[in-house]
Amino acid sequence: MQARLGSSEVRLQAGDIPNARIEVDDLLESALSTADPHLQALAWEMKTRVAMAEQDWMGAREYLQQAVAIVEKFEVLVAAWASPRYGVAIVPARKG
Repeated sequence: MQARLGSSEVRLQAGDIPNARIEVDDLLESALSTADPHLQALAWEMKTRVAMAEQDWMGAREYLQQAVAIVEKFEVLVAAWASPRYGVAIVPARKG
């Protein structure tokens, strides 16, 4: 799963959004099949980033909410940094 996370990141940074979407969908499916909330939160965070790159603000908001719910439920401190960073970018999009 770490390889999929890395591959998603590389594709996203390279601007290869369609393949980043494929990678992140596989990553999320794998992460959700585990009991590890940290991996699940990271997968939702990456899915949020891909949605933002696609300017899919509704999807990004939904995926961010999933990540935050995991962080709140399990107190996953390592993943908590992602929610404020992306939440700020998503919230203003609601107005338009």
